[in-house]
Amino acid sequence: RYGYPPFRRFVKFTYSHKNRRNSQNEALLLRERLDEWIERLGMTDTDIVGPAPAMMERVQNKYRWQMIVRGPDLHPLLRVIDAPDWQIDIDPVSTL
Repeated sequence: RYGYPPFRRFVKFTYSHKNRRNSQNEALLLRERLDEWIERLGMTDTDIVGPAPAMMERVQNKYRWQMIVRGPDLHPLLRVIDAPDWQIDIDPVSTL
C-alpha cells in the first residue's frame, strides 16, 4: 500500500571509480543486469530508480553513481545478483 519500508523494501547500490565514464558505464551495466533478473524472477512489483550520479558525485577523487531498487521482497534478487564492486545498502537510512 505504501511505497516505503516496512511495506516496501529499498536497496541502494552505489559504485565509485576515479574515472567518471567508467563509473557511469558500470552503473548502466548493473541496471541492465538488474532489469534482466527482475524479469526472470517475475518480480512484477519491483522497480528501479536510476542509475544517476550520487547527490555528492565526487568524494575522495572518485565519481559515484547510484540506483535504488524498490519492491515488497528483494531477497530473491539479492541472492542472485553479482555486484562485487558495489556498495549495497539494504533499507538505507538516506537515499542521498
